[in-house]
Amino acid sequence: MKIITPDCEYKQDIEKYKENLKHLPKGSRILIKQSNPTGISEALIGNWELGLVSIPVEPYFTPKTTMDFIQQDCRPHAIVNCTDSKIIFEFLDGGELSPETDHAIFYTSGTTGNPKGVVQTREGMKSNALAVANLHNFSIDSTHLTALPLYHCNAAAMSLFGNYFNGGTVVFLKKFTPKAYFEAAERYGAQTANLVPTMVADLSKSGLPFPSKLKYVLTAATALSQEICKDFYTAYGAKLRQGYGLSEAVNFSFTMPLLNDEDFKREMVDNYPPVGKLVQGEYRILDGEVQLRGENIMRCYWNNAEATKATFTEDGWFKTGDRGELRGEYLVLTGRFKEIIIKGGDNYSPVMIEDEFRRAGVTGDLAVVGCKDERLGEDIALVCSEYQPIWIKNRKLQPAAVRYGKVERTQTRKPQRTKMSKGLVSMSIADSGYSGTLEAAGRLAQRIVKFKATNDQQRYILAVANKLLPYAGSGDAYDSVKPYFSAIDRNL
Repeated sequence: MKIITPDCEYKQDIEKYKENLKHLPKGSRILIKQSNPTGISEALIGNWELGLVSIPVEPYFTPKTTMDFIQQDCRPHAIVNCTDSKIIFEFLDGGELSPETDHAIFYTSGTTGNPKGVVQTREGMKSNALAVANLHNFSIDSTHLTALPLYHCNAAAMSLFGNYFNGGTVVFLKKFTPKAYFEAAERYGAQTANLVPTMVADLSKSGLPFPSKLKYVLTAATALSQEICKDFYTAYGAKLRQGYGLSEAVNFSFTMPLLNDEDFKREMVDNYPPVGKLVQGEYRILDGEVQLRGENIMRCYWNNAEATKATFTEDGWFKTGDRGELRGEYLVLTGRFKEIIIKGGDNYSPVMIEDEFRRAGVTGDLAVVGCKDERLGEDIALVCSEYQPIWIKNRKLQPAAVRYGKVERTQTRKPQRTKMSKGLVSMSIADSGYSGTLEAAGRLAQRIVKFKATNDQQRYILAVANKLLPYAGSGDAYDSVKPYFSAIDRNL
């Protein structure tokens, strides 16, 4: 295996790293604080070869309270701080050793409370890394590029260990820009690359030429929207594949195949993008939930028996918490169960509504969340980074509350919907209110036609009416007032 980190100062020396930790017994837990991919890849591989348990975190983006919780929860036997120029070792008493089958503990983002430590096994890591590496043809002759952080299982399992087990070359970029990313892909002859959807969107907008040897870009970590797929397809064609996985299943459980132009347009642009076919293990869809089983599934949540029990069925299936359905041979995810908005008894998927907003021309970063509604129980709300009027033709999707400002996301760019929904309250009115407003507008339009208002007055009323009518739906109120607006139109 060959590791290339072009924008890092630190020079890797795995044997020297192992020399510092070789006195620790197998199963010792090592908390790894990362600021550069060279140091953390050295630590992850060194720990694997010594039989130590890696616990990677990002010190600069993890709040101090969360970092304190993680350290107290996992009780590490050593802390390895990978700075830009060196690795600093701190040895602690720690607690009891982990089982020797444990490989790593990846702490979740903790969007609704303290993060949970996902305990991955050595067998699970190796089986998933090999399955994904073989799927993407990692080998001694291949080069893979990523700018994703190694404290997250995506880059650690696929990019690092996938190439470690298959002998390939991997290029890690510390910082992402479209120019630096494509230049690195061209310079090192990368055949595959790995990103998250927001980075894919940046590539599409860059106008840069696609690297000559790059077969496709793989994206995961959060939902890929139709708009991003459309923009990428317009810029670079069908060279994009979506995957789906969780830390609890090591990494990828599903991946889309590389499609031709016609199939890509049908599956990824004209329809909501699916996450693909099963990579390893088994899956089922029970009561709308995707459930997994196989050797890649986590051993448990660290020090959290209650959460572990709650996430497995009695017959041993892991409950992902994701809603899914099959479209042909591909799995389509329709949202997280805990994030689904139940409006008046109907279920709405935030990720799908976000696509509707983008197609309606809403710009900037955005996220759909639920908000309280006394009449409906819950309604649709929007958090948007850019101030703008929000007009959605489908009145059922018109947001009942809008907050302009930063869209809160995890380190892997997943929207923190529960956090952002706090304090949002629906400002919608009942359908009878819409009908009453429409009828009042109709009576006013009738008076204007009857008393021959000036052209400017009529134009004003017509402009307001044209904005109002698309949200009126159909029915008696709509049918009774539309002729008056049409009369104004004819007069003008």
